[in-house]
Amino acid sequence: LSVVVAAAVAQEAFIKKNDFSKAMVSCFGEDAYHTYAHKLKAAIMECMAELHEHYHKNEHDDSTQSKGDTRQHYKRDALYDDKIVKKMAMKVEQKVNTLLCVLRKFEYVDNATNILYDNMKRDVKMITGLDSNLKEDLLKAVDHCKAAAMCIEDSNTGMPADIKQILSFLKCEKKTRMDACMKADLRKHIAEFDLSVFNSEADEDAKVEKLLYVLWGADPGNDPLNLL
Repeated sequence: LSVVVAAAVAQEAFIKKNDFSKAMVSCFGEDAYHTYAHKLKAAIMECMAELHEHYHKNEHDDSTQSKGDTRQHYKRDALYDDKIVKKMAMKVEQKVNTLLCVLRKFEYVDNATNILYDNMKRDVKMITGLDSNLKEDLLKAVDHCKAAAMCIEDSNTGMPADIKQILSFLKCEKKTRMDACMKADLRKHIAEFDLSVFNSEADEDAKVEKLLYVLWGADPGNDPLNLL
């Protein structure tokens, strides 16, 4: 029980370092994370500016066409008419193209929307001042999330398989990055935990993995019953 309570307290303390960005600053260091954040913001602004003219023109054309449509509709069975659906589809397309544009500026996706995993690993290796175990976990996370993304094949769904793979990879990578950072934080403070409940023959990394699992299980937001 003591280890569960201690783990819950540790998790609360870690999350109180606070939201995701603050956790990343704590993990990677202020200089490294803010350099990345500024690069990301600049890429987003550039991509939005590059795509704005194209989508603004399309919206203007649609608006002109709708003004020229003088037909009267006395009854409309559809909740969303063709103009609304077209506008929503354009917004989705704009979001996806903005994401792809940003990823290309980081050299994480090529023009054929293939994910460039080696470039992601390259950037992890270039981060200075990281604990070697943390860096190894981040590199393993890329491989883990690559395997998960590659399981997604083309299917009869509205979203193209390559886009689903990219979104799946990014979601996985964000979670595993947080896990890696939590493990690094636990390694630093491992002496503060009474781990006698764990196998005494287990090495430190195995104990950290078990402790991370306890943190996950102790979080009230992670009830396995919610999966049902």
